[in-house]
Amino acid sequence: MTLEVERESQAIEVAKNLTIQQDKFGLLSYWLKEDFKSLILEVERDNTSYKDFLEEMLFYMRDHYKNNWDSHFEFDIVTETKFKKNYSVPKLVKKSLPTAKVKGIGLPINKENDRYIHFKNFIIHTIHAEENLLTEEECFITYVIVLKSYRTIFDEYDGHLVSGLASLTYELYRRYHTSLAIQEEEDVESEEEIK
Repeated sequence: MTLEVERESQAIEVAKNLTIQQDKFGLLSYWLKEDFKSLILEVERDNTSYKDFLEEMLFYMRDHYKNNWDSHFEFDIVTETKFKKNYSVPKLVKKSLPTAKVKGIGLPINKENDRYIHFKNFIIHTIHAEENLLTEEECFITYVIVLKSYRTIFDEYDGHLVSGLASLTYELYRRYHTSLAIQEEEDVESEEEIK
């Protein structure tokens, strides 16, 4: 009797996990739709750096995890230089940076035992982005995205979602600045026609 109950609860847990994994890919698919992209591009912004765009998208992701799966995490976006020098994470996470860069997707680094409530689970992902597009101050920066949680155990699907989100955000960031440049050019031409 106990064995049957155990098997049934394991089957329920497996089905639940499969549904969550499918939902994660569904979330990325939703973000890839032009409707969502247009919605993001229409938001008025005070800051238009890639980091700001990425932060917005990670807030969407965090809220979705919290509201749909009761999964909680915090995130940081830091430069690679800051991550290496004075960003506070366990040594294992810092040492995993080269692997994360080579792997190209978010790298989950979970605590060994879930009973260690004072330790966190992590995902790290790097992205090389061009900041200050279309200005004289253009520069390339490598950012490290760090997701961390005491309770949420990250897996490769979370890693794929983070890397897909970072790439999508970079596309939206570039598209946003291109449309701003076109708008500015049209405004200049209109002013010249009026004169």
